[in-house]
Amino acid sequence: MSLAEANFQDIVAAYYESTGAARAARYLQDEIDLKHTGQLAVLLRDYREREVDSPTEIELRADVDDLMICCDILEIAIAAGFIGMPNGTHFWVTTNDILENPQVQQYYMKFYPLKLPQLLRFRLRGLYEQVADDPNALVRPVMQFLAMDKRFMKTLNDGYLLRMLDAFEIKGIKDWDFEDIVKIVGQPEEFVRRILLPPEKRDIPDQALHEFSLFLQFSFELHALLNELNEFPLIRSEMWSHYGYWFEIIGDEVKDQLGIALSQFLNWTPGSNTPKAAGEIQGYVRKAQDVLAALTSPTNALAVDSVLKEIRTSNPENGDKRGFVR
Repeated sequence: MSLAEANFQDIVAAYYESTGAARAARYLQDEIDLKHTGQLAVLLRDYREREVDSPTEIELRADVDDLMICCDILEIAIAAGFIGMPNGTHFWVTTNDILENPQVQQYYMKFYPLKLPQLLRFRLRGLYEQVADDPNALVRPVMQFLAMDKRFMKTLNDGYLLRMLDAFEIKGIKDWDFEDIVKIVGQPEEFVRRILLPPEKRDIPDQALHEFSLFLQFSFELHALLNELNEFPLIRSEMWSHYGYWFEIIGDEVKDQLGIALSQFLNWTPGSNTPKAAGEIQGYVRKAQDVLAALTSPTNALAVDSVLKEIRTSNPENGDKRGFVR
């Protein structure tokens, strides 16, 4: 087995077989084969137009999201030369069938725009084959990225914070949303009190604040990794795009309320802390502001957007429909 094949098997094990992605693929393929267009359209609807409250639908949609995450990782790994190009195996044929389905496309292209599954779809159709010129130089960054992403999935993916960012309210003694969390961030004494609570004493807002601190730490690590990839603009842009949905939301919040809330720390003089501790906290906040400003910049998407535009210009959607044939 080649190193590229071993890497592929590791990614499939971690992002496909160990998540809901494999279940989603089986379900979607069955529905596609049975031509259940209406059922797929209902399941993959825009929740902002019609609420999703059925436990079965919620679980299935979470599985579909896992499948889209898997497609993201596969595209990044292919682009970096970490794994080989798609071939005609059953896994890739199934992935192609799913990404080509109009109802699935509407889900990942219109309702919740995800760019990397679109790039992977073009690869599967034979319309895009770009791979990094020096894959060996990318082995360490890709492995670092995968380790970071697995921590992101473990600590943040199923938590309160991302659901709040996605406009969900978390129901407890009262209903909590991201605006409530921002208000607490803007109260330094209260923020610090809550963030220091042990896990067993955390309520919904306390856990969301803990996840916010984890998100900031992840942002620091991602920012540092992306800076190492300036010589590989497409790989850099693809890795950022894997989280672009969240950073675009965070960017809107920074411009609106979150930036103001964080700035409260810069004028804060904690009574129970030493000046050194206060300075460290304020230094951390300044760093957070700088990193969030960098990660929420639309320039991060330019390389991926340029490739997508070039492919669509050269191959209109009603043009070449090459893909894997059963």
